[in-house]
Amino acid sequence: MNTIDQQSEALIERLLTGDRSARDKLIVINRPLVRTTVERLLNVWVSCRHLRDDLIGEGTLILVETIGKEIERLEAGGTRQPLQNYLITALRRRLIDELEKQASHYQVHQYVKAPEHALAAEDPIFTQIEDREFLSSLCESKREREILTLFLEGRNQVDISRETGYTENVVNKTFQQFREKLREAQENLSEARSV
Repeated sequence: MNTIDQQSEALIERLLTGDRSARDKLIVINRPLVRTTVERLLNVWVSCRHLRDDLIGEGTLILVETIGKEIERLEAGGTRQPLQNYLITALRRRLIDELEKQASHYQVHQYVKAPEHALAAEDPIFTQIEDREFLSSLCESKREREILTLFLEGRNQVDISRETGYTENVVNKTFQQFREKLREAQENLSEARSV
């Protein structure tokens, strides 16, 4: 069986010789790229997973538009390049732009409703401890220290993810692990004082 690249090349040949029905087939065989690209992006943009269906719809429109532009470019005498690489690049670029817009909207409008994304300064476990050196001493890695510092400055998970390059999942897990360490340290201090 032919690969999608080989099928795409054969369909492009048909298109260039005037077979307009090949365009629809080209869109259909490359449509799985949309879902794959969206799923990969949502592994990084965790806070936007609720937009999966919208992004797949948007990605399909991008796919149709990009194939149309590529066909026009080839008909005008442009050089051929692997279609899938071209499509993936266009999908990623435009979907990331859409995700950035949605993430900033989500950050502004949804954090009020989502306590798991609350700012560290508002977190009761942190407001009880004013000694930042003590908090810093609980950090076991550079990543923990970096994430904690940004949380204490009032940044949310989306901002920390952008500033540090860690995914939102990594930021969230690191912060949750640090919270557990802090709770244990507080319990140990309480037990030591009561003895």
